[in-house]
Amino acid sequence: MSSPIGSISGINSSIPSISSDMTKSVFAKPEVGGGFESVFSTCMNQVNTTMNASAKLGEQIITGDVGSLHQVSVAGMKSKVLLQLTTQVAAKLSSATSTLFQMQM
Repeated sequence: MSSPIGSISGINSSIPSISSDMTKSVFAKPEVGGGFESVFSTCMNQVNTTMNASAKLGEQIITGDVGSLHQVSVAGMKSKVLLQLTTQVAAKLSSATSTLFQMQM
């Protein structure tokens, strides 16, 4: 008869140990795809670009360089909606952060 301890030690030899490389890869920042930071900064850059384009079209309508008032109106509304959306996302993020800090462990 074999001893039960011998069977258990045979199982342990087949289980890999956790190396420091494995833990580093788990807690490392994602390199591809970015994450929330890259998504948020990309969105902020798009809002900034849209607002700058709207301001430029506004200046062109004043000087008479733009033939279509419709184009300026659409650009203005687009920048307004993007700014409101960005403001709401920032408010929700702030609220979520406050909620997380108030949670008891």
